[in-house]
Amino acid sequence: SRLGSYADPMTDKVFYLTTFPTLVYLAARVGQHTHARTLLVLAILFLLRDQWVSFLRSLGALHNLSAKANWSGKVRTLISFPTICVIYYYLQAPPHWCWRAPALLVYGLEGLSVAINLISIGIYTARFWPALRAELRPPDK
Repeated sequence: SRLGSYADPMTDKVFYLTTFPTLVYLAARVGQHTHARTLLVLAILFLLRDQWVSFLRSLGALHNLSAKANWSGKVRTLISFPTICVIYYYLQAPPHWCWRAPALLVYGLEGLSVAINLISIGIYTARFWPALRAELRPPDK
């Protein structure tokens, strides 16, 4: 039973595919065009990392390498979900609400998300490098 286990990685992809474009739209709608572009880059980075890791895992399966999740992927999920919620709150909370998310907090979380994505890409690439190298080697004649 998957009840109580970690979510399917496909769920994360669907979550990112729906939330990031929404955040890009909302930032642009409230006039934060630079922030919207930053969120677009973040969305592309998240999706690129997911596709790259899926590709590496499929190569790893051909070479009997373990495809289990790495700490960096877990930290990425742990950071990204609350970050997306904070960004949404920052963009959409009514001005009269007592607590406003500070811009520094939002931008700091976005920077942290970029960093953990790049770290994760590097860790997975290093882990599956032998399989990638083997597949890029020209076939023997």
